Amino acid sequence: DLLDNSRREIMATESFVAAIPALLEAVPPSWYGTTFPNLDLKSREVFSASYLELLSSSAISPSSLDELGHAEDYFRVATNLSTILETYYSLHYSVSLPHVLTFRSKVMPLVALLRQTPLTVVQEGKVLDQKCQKVLKSLGCDLKVVSKRPKSKPAGRLLVLFSSASASAPPSFEGYDAVVFDGVLVFREDCGVDTKETFRTRKRMSSPLSTPRCVEVLDELTGKQVKSPAAQSTSALLAHLQSMSGSSCPTQPLVFSSGLPSLNAYYASLLLLYPADTVTAVMASTAYGGSSELTDLNVGSRFNKATFAIQGDSDYVESVKTTLSQLSGTGPVVVFCEFPSNPDMKVPDLNAFLKTVHDFKSSSGREVHLLVDTTFAPPSKVLDKIGAVTSTLPACAFISLSKSVSRGLTCAGCIVGNKAASKLMVKVSEVRNALDTQGDVHQSNILCENHEGVETRVKEAYELAFRVGEVLKASVKEVTGVDMPLNFVTPQNAEDGFTSSTYSFNLPPPANATAARLAALAQDFVDILQKDKVNFKPCVSFGQDNKLVYLTVPATSTQGAIKEEDKAQQAKGGVQLTRFSFPVSVDDIEVVEEGIRRGVKEVYGVSGGGCVIS
Repeated sequence: DLLDNSRREIMATESFVAAIPALLEAVPPSWYGTTFPNLDLKSREVFSASYLELLSSSAISPSSLDELGHAEDYFRVATNLSTILETYYSLHYSVSLPHVLTFRSKVMPLVALLRQTPLTVVQEGKVLDQKCQKVLKSLGCDLKVVSKRPKSKPAGRLLVLFSSASASAPPSFEGYDAVVFDGVLVFREDCGVDTKETFRTRKRMSSPLSTPRCVEVLDELTGKQVKSPAAQSTSALLAHLQSMSGSSCPTQPLVFSSGLPSLNAYYASLLLLYPADTVTAVMASTAYGGSSELTDLNVGSRFNKATFAIQGDSDYVESVKTTLSQLSGTGPVVVFCEFPSNPDMKVPDLNAFLKTVHDFKSSSGREVHLLVDTTFAPPSKVLDKIGAVTSTLPACAFISLSKSVSRGLTCAGCIVGNKAASKLMVKVSEVRNALDTQGDVHQSNILCENHEGVETRVKEAYELAFRVGEVLKASVKEVTGVDMPLNFVTPQNAEDGFTSSTYSFNLPPPANATAARLAALAQDFVDILQKDKVNFKPCVSFGQDNKLVYLTVPATSTQGAIKEEDKAQQAKGGVQLTRFSFPVSVDDIEVVEEGIRRGVKEVYGVSGGGCVIS
C-alpha cells in the first residue's frame, strides 16, 4: 500500500508539472494585482482541491480557472498562484496543504515556527548570518543553529533543516520535523505545530511569494531557465516617499514586502532599542484589523497594548488623553494613530493631539514615540506638520504602498522617520535585513514604475468620492427622508493634505425592521451594488487605479480581528457601517451615480419614505 501511495504521489506530481505551461498561458486577469472579490472565498484548502479536480477532469482555460474563484481576498493573505505552488509542494512531500506555506522572506518561515516552539536548526550553507541570529535571539526566540544533524532528536525542540536549495529544487527532509528553503516552509503533520498559527504569522508578519515570483518558480519546475529582471534604481522612489511624508531625516525610508511587516519591524525595533524595558503600544480599538491583530501578536512579557475609542461621536484627542492617563509602568510608549482613521475617517486637531502627547511625556517621564499610518493620504506631509509643532518627538510615518502608491499592482509598505527617530530607524533597518522582509525585485520595480503622480491620483480619487458621496446622501434623503452623514474627511482636512478617497456610513434603519434585517442591511446594500461588476467590486483595500468602486462592510472584513463589543459601538440603530473606496476615475460617472440611486431604492424596497432613527 505504501508503495502504491508513493507511485500515485509521483504520478500526481508529474501530472501537476505537465499542466504548468497551460496554467500560465491561461491565468485570468483577475488573479493578478492585490485584491480579489470577497463574496465567495474558497480558502486555500478548497481552492487547492478544486484546482486538482480541474486537472483531472477537464482542460485548463481562462474560463475554467476563473470559475475556481479565489482562495482569499487579499495578496498578503494568499493568492491563487501562491496556493497552486504550495499545492505542488504538498504533493511532492506528501503532506496536506495546511502544512505548506510560501513566504516572501527566507527567514520568516523560521519565525512562524519559533513563535510556537524552540528550534534546533541544521543549516546547509551560510543562510542565517550571525546578525540575523542575534536579532532573533534578542527578540526572545529560542534558537540553536548547528551545522550537522544531531545523532538524536533534541528533547522539547523541533529539528528543522534550513537549506540553501532553490524553490524549484525542493530538498529531502527525511529525519527532520520541518524544512525551510528559499522562503518555503514544509512541516510534518505529527510535529505538533499549529497550522492556523503558522498561517496567521504569514498573514500578519509576512506575505506569500509575490505573483511574478510564483510564475518564475512554476516555470522553473518545468525545467525552463528563468532570469529575473534587473533591479531598477530606487533613489527617486525613496526621495518621493520622504517628500510625501514631510521628512528631512538623513535616514532613508525603509521599504518592505507589505505593510504589516513594516509595522512588525517597527515594534521589534522598539524592543531592541529599549532592551530592559516593556513597550506599550496605544492605538484605536477599531483600527484596521490587520494592524490590530499584529499588535496583539506582539503582546508578551515585554510588550503591552492599550486602546482608545473613536467610534461615533467620540472625540479623538480626549480619547487618547484618557487612555494615556490610565497607563501604568515606566517603559516607552508608542502612540499609533491613523490619519485619517479607519473606518471613521477622523483627523484630530494636530496641535491639541501633540499637546496631549507632550503633556503625557512630561508628566510621566516616559519615552514616547509617535507612529502615524498615512495610508489613506500618503502625500499628507504629516512629519513636516508634526515638526512645525515639536522637533523633539520621535515620529514615523507608516504607509501601505499596495494602495495609491503602487496603484494596487503590488503589496509593499514603508516606514519613514523624522530626525528625532534616527536611532530607531537604524534598528528598523537591522530588523528588516535580519528578517528578510524587504520586497523582491518584482515588487520594487513595480513601485519604481508607478509612484510618480500619486499626489494627483489621490486628489482625483478624493474628488470622485466627494461627488458620489453627495449623490449617495441625496438618494438616501429622497428614499428615507433622513439626512445621512458620511464619515469622511472634512474639506479642511483635504486642504491640509488628508485627501482620502474612502468613507463609511450607517444607512438609516428601516421602520419596523427586525433585528436580523437591521444587521443584514449594510451587507445587503453591498450585495445589490456589486451586481454591476463593471463599476463595483465587493472587496477590501482602497486606492486602486482600476476604475472600480470598492464596497465592504468593515465589521465582517477589514475588522475581522476587532472585538465584537468595539464593532458594536460603530453601529447605529442596529445597522453596521458600510465602506466605499474610490479609484482615480471610472468609465462613466453617471452610470455609477445611477447605480447608487437604484441601489438605495432596492435596499429599502420602497420608492420613498419609511425610515426611523432608533
